Amino acid sequence: APMRDTETGKWKTRTLDSHEAKTADTRRAAATKLQRSLRRRKEDIGAGATPHTDADRLLSDAIAEYFRKSASTLAAETVTDYRLAADAFIAWADSEGIRTCRQLTKGKLSDFPAHAASRAKRVRKTGGKRGEMTTKGKVSRHTANKTIRTVALILNALRRKEVLRLNSDEIGESLKRLKAPVHLKDFLRPKQIAKLLDACRQHDATTFKVTRNEHAASRKAKPPKTPRWPAISEYIEFMLFSGVRLEESLMITGSMVQAETHEILMPAEICKWQLARAVDLTRSPTLMKRAEGWSKIDGPLFAHLTEGKIGTALRRMAKKFDAPKVNPHMLRRCTGTYVANMPVHGPWKATKQLGHRSMTTAEKHYLGLIKLNPECRTMEQAMQLV
Repeated sequence: APMRDTETGKWKTRTLDSHEAKTADTRRAAATKLQRSLRRRKEDIGAGATPHTDADRLLSDAIAEYFRKSASTLAAETVTDYRLAADAFIAWADSEGIRTCRQLTKGKLSDFPAHAASRAKRVRKTGGKRGEMTTKGKVSRHTANKTIRTVALILNALRRKEVLRLNSDEIGESLKRLKAPVHLKDFLRPKQIAKLLDACRQHDATTFKVTRNEHAASRKAKPPKTPRWPAISEYIEFMLFSGVRLEESLMITGSMVQAETHEILMPAEICKWQLARAVDLTRSPTLMKRAEGWSKIDGPLFAHLTEGKIGTALRRMAKKFDAPKVNPHMLRRCTGTYVANMPVHGPWKATKQLGHRSMTTAEKHYLGLIKLNPECRTMEQAMQLV
């Protein structure tokens, strides 16, 4: 389809997609849509809009500027994930001969999803040095879709800055998600939860045989036993029954705990999405009993723990005390699963408890995974701990 470029005034040709060129009606509809788009852009330029002079910039420079301007509004972990996807996109563009933003067309961009799915998977090298990586097989469809979503987000940001000449529909149509298998989310069954809590008690009860100071004092009296590792039981029960995120749990202080109403008022500064919320403790008698003591703590509730210590403790319990292999997010998933499937609560209460922005997550990932006794009212009853 020949067309006059509204930016340069030169004639060029636009190739129709297969679905646009199928019949005379689809060709006419595509031509009408293109004509309206060109007319709107011409009117915008006539009204004072800046022509796409930035379209001749290097694509890598435009993406680098996006990160410079977005660094202050994105979390450090988010920037790291986005850069991995951006690096993969820039490497693909260089291999395809796409150097400038103007050279990135809808037709060329539509080849990127297939490239994202064919990338090699990076794994830790067995027997290698710390941090040494190697490649093994291909990335999963979920990983490929994550890369595609991130690239689409970055390109749409460049489009709004009038750096790209693609519109949102063209970016969306070119970067379509790949079909990926949807598996049931992992969570702990009642017997596994009992096994985990028993391992926690064994973990906390383990002591050193004797320390240096105890050995020096042993001649006069029987020395006390010194715990070998930081206590973990109280923290694991808190995560299982409350559903708080790992990062949030380590920033909760005693002043946030309301002993009278049995809830934790979490400010926006420590919550994901910057949305303050109240964590209900009334679903767990165990947490209600501890609320009074927590409210008197001056500082973080779990000041003796860090993300590293928690992960190490979970791996240690799996190895030494035959606990199920879990991570902190699986404990949160357990909360969502049991609250969503308790008839007295349901997915809406699970959404509020976990701090999700939409009830869709609870309905999609938690609802229907387990059948519970209709008479269950508390987390301990649902998990068959009482």
